[in-house]
Amino acid sequence: MIRFCAILFLLTSAALADTWFVVYDGKDIGKEYDRIQQIKSIDGKLAYMGQISDPYSYEVIYNGNKIAGPYTGIEELRDLKGKLLFRIILSYDPWKEAVFFNGQQIGGEYETTLGGGHSPVYINGKIAFNVNEGCRKSIRDPNCKQFIVYDGKEIGKEYDLASVATNVGEKLAFIAQKNDEIFVVIEK
Repeated sequence: MIRFCAILFLLTSAALADTWFVVYDGKDIGKEYDRIQQIKSIDGKLAYMGQISDPYSYEVIYNGNKIAGPYTGIEELRDLKGKLLFRIILSYDPWKEAVFFNGQQIGGEYETTLGGGHSPVYINGKIAFNVNEGCRKSIRDPNCKQFIVYDGKEIGKEYDLASVATNVGEKLAFIAQKNDEIFVVIEK
């Protein structure tokens, strides 16, 4: 049985520079980074985000190995069915994100991903998540498009809105809107 016990320390050096690292099973981990953030246990293995010299440069470390980075930003390290899921921020202007699951990028590069509290979901071995494109100013913007990425494919773009990806009996279900009609779409 693997025990997960992480203690986060803030050390101040003689130069008064802050350094964050993890003490895990009695070992100092992550001292090569300026800061350690988002400490998680994923399937009993240590995962965290390490910030390197540039404040907008981050890496993901999982089970002692760097698996992503450096990137502008890394958000939302999550455990999904015992596997590591996170999103990376590729750029701030224009804002672009991508989603990684189990070490692989799922889908393309999008303006906003994973939002809404209903996403991501695991459906019959596949990942589904919500995407918003053209919605940075307002969700009511006429250029705003909401759709689903499921198993790396964009789903629901034929609707005015497709959101709230959900697992119903191991099938993808989501809310869709076309003109003034709102309905539920369920995978065949």
